Amino acid sequence: MGENRQSTELSTWQQIGEYLGVSSRTAQIWQKERGLPIRKIGGRVVAIPAELDRWKREQMGAAGGPEREPDALETDSGLTDAPEIPPPPTSRRRWAWVYAVLCVAALATLLAGARYGTARWRESHWMSEAQVNGKNLSVLNVRGEELWRHTFDVALDSLTYEMAIQQRRVWIGDLYGDGRQELLLATFVPGSVGQEIGGRLICFGADGSILWEFVPSRTVRTVDQTAPPPYTTIGVEVLRGKTPAETRIALTSVHVLEEPTQVAVLDTHGRVLGEYWHAGHMYHMTQADLDGLGRNYLILGGISHGDHQATLVVLDPLQISGLSTPKEMLDHKFEILDMPAAKERAVVLFPRSCVSYGRPFTKVIHLHATRDRLAVSVLESNNDVTGVQVMYILDYRLKVVETKAPDPSSYQQAHEQLEASGALHHKFNGQEFDRLQASVIVR
Repeated sequence: MGENRQSTELSTWQQIGEYLGVSSRTAQIWQKERGLPIRKIGGRVVAIPAELDRWKREQMGAAGGPEREPDALETDSGLTDAPEIPPPPTSRRRWAWVYAVLCVAALATLLAGARYGTARWRESHWMSEAQVNGKNLSVLNVRGEELWRHTFDVALDSLTYEMAIQQRRVWIGDLYGDGRQELLLATFVPGSVGQEIGGRLICFGADGSILWEFVPSRTVRTVDQTAPPPYTTIGVEVLRGKTPAETRIALTSVHVLEEPTQVAVLDTHGRVLGEYWHAGHMYHMTQADLDGLGRNYLILGGISHGDHQATLVVLDPLQISGLSTPKEMLDHKFEILDMPAAKERAVVLFPRSCVSYGRPFTKVIHLHATRDRLAVSVLESNNDVTGVQVMYILDYRLKVVETKAPDPSSYQQAHEQLEASGALHHKFNGQEFDRLQASVIVR
């Protein structure tokens, strides 16, 4: 800055503003708020450039310099506000957006990696299949690799565990709702050894350790029989409730020599909550939400010896406590004594067809639940494999909506053979299945 300018006095606000590089209005504001060195002599302002320079250096050192001039249109006589104009996008703002996008992409990649890692971990560590071979139980992951093995004292019936659809003796899942797996195994010992030791339900942890065991055992009596243990386990079913505390385990077991079936309802720790005893073998079991309220009923299929015909029994697993048994039956010699009457949700009795002539009873040999239907197959003749069957389709109100023979020609042939033998005195006609459907009893 030149010597002449340094020694020249500034006598107007316009000159002072020009010297500082701001408007006269800004110079006035700095004089009021920041102590800009201005003298007033005889009604006019006077500023010494050297003092202004010193003030400016002090302001720069103390606070990074005077504030920038306001964004306004100014004159010596006053200030006219200018409309606020939003600043144009800056490089800094664009980089902020880029950074945000990169963070989201990185998070998505981490989540995808975590899901992939979890899936890979489950492939290696989660139980997928149980194989029984004699005394050995082998548990495999989804890759078919053995996770652990358990050896029993006696050999189990390996073939029985291959009939998973017919008789469910293995269950794998998260029993306690804690993200870990458990395995339930209903042991089945064949032959004379099975009649001596019966069966049991074992709960294994994910590492193969035994968490608990349940052995069905109770002596029951009918009018002319006494049935002490042991019992042979038939199947296991886990029924989910609305909460983990409502989860129930149902195990069906039959006496090794006589006809009673025990349905034991357990909590997830193997404690018995209730028992339902049925006079007849109940070999089939499933579950369904019949009333649409979010929890499943237990549905059993088999034989009612007291009625000499095939039956379904529907139980509410949350309402079973203590001991109970059906009392309503035609043949009371099969009635189980010393137990209160059961409160079943429903009992369905399927009528005997013409081709069941001469058989002591008919029985359910297949039971399957779909989204809104129950499919029930009833064996009418003697052979469980090639015998004549009648299929009933029921809705969830237990109303029969269809009745048919899976193999109509076999049914007609069996009917004609009984006609020829003199056992039946009427010809086969298409109204046979209409009669059966109308004769189904629901109580």
